[in-house]
Amino acid sequence: LLEKGIRVLNGLNTTLDRVAAFYLFSKAFLRGHATSGVFLARMIVLGLGVEKDESLAHQIALQSIELGVEKDAECSPHAMWAMGWMLMSGIGLTNNDEKAIEWFKKSAQLGDPDAQNHLASMLRFGFGTERNHAEAIRYLKLAAGQGHADAQFSLGSDLSGTDVESGLRWYLRAALQEHSIAQLKVADCYLSRSLKKRNEMEALTWLHRSVKAGNSQAQELVNELENLEFRDNETEVYW
Repeated sequence: LLEKGIRVLNGLNTTLDRVAAFYLFSKAFLRGHATSGVFLARMIVLGLGVEKDESLAHQIALQSIELGVEKDAECSPHAMWAMGWMLMSGIGLTNNDEKAIEWFKKSAQLGDPDAQNHLASMLRFGFGTERNHAEAIRYLKLAAGQGHADAQFSLGSDLSGTDVESGLRWYLRAALQEHSIAQLKVADCYLSRSLKKRNEMEALTWLHRSVKAGNSQAQELVNELENLEFRDNETEVYW
């Protein structure tokens, strides 16, 4: 039931159906399956396939812990991440960064990219643990290497201040996945005087893609660049 629920929830080799996923997780949880309870709680707290209800999600998440989700033979790394996410965000469970870190570490060490990304963020900013920039970058690279767009964006952000070329490479990877803020940052890099080959046309292309994704800040920059181009054309002198 758990595996089928995950496939249906994410549309993996089948039709995406959140209502069906909710039913499958509920059925498994009622049979005492702790891991299904974690997925169920997260669906309820986010309103996926069911009406949002933080109080009910909280109860189910606590019951999942009592059932021993960490000892569940079928406990998936992503379920561990979901538990950490609820503890980190304070949604569905009372906020507890220290406990969230524990869950993220378990999941990250088993290769879950979402957990690796969240763990990196907490290590980077010192939430629930001491700051550790080197470890944060290590986990970001693990997540980014698996195609995690937010991790790729974070690596770009970390590197672009000192090495625009390296920052641009990571921003591009995220931008190609339609990460609208990364698309904006790609444009910034192409306009930077620190870049060996500035490219205003490429910058505009990425700004337009960011605008299409709903980024209002990108639209402001497009207007600014187009106004500059208009003024340059108006004042051009022919000899």
